Amino acid sequence: MTVNEAGEHFDLIFPNAFPYEIKLNMLSHLDKRVFDDVLSKYADKPVEEFNGYKPGVSDHQELLIAFPNDDIYISYLAAQTDMINGDIARYNNSAGVFNAAFSEFCRMYTRTHRYAVNNKLGDLV
Repeated sequence: MTVNEAGEHFDLIFPNAFPYEIKLNMLSHLDKRVFDDVLSKYADKPVEEFNGYKPGVSDHQELLIAFPNDDIYISYLAAQTDMINGDIARYNNSAGVFNAAFSEFCRMYTRTHRYAVNNKLGDLV
């Protein structure tokens, strides 16, 4: 899923007035967490470094989590917009959906990738 596809998909399911830049910032925060907490720990990480999505990023920029787990982005955007709107009941529901999806992604990634071991001699993979 690309940054543009995530924003458009979210807008179709959850009509909102949030500008693209706000949603891009939310996606950037999530992918930074994905990279720092999950991907960077493994030998076969898809990118060496992640510094976020800046305004002007290509609409075709791929997000870090691929299909079939890319629904995480929609549930994250829903949770964040519900929180900003002050709709606590909806936030609790959408945050629960996001947390379940994110936990499943982390478990799947751990099962299917080789952990990188760091020591004083360098990376052993």
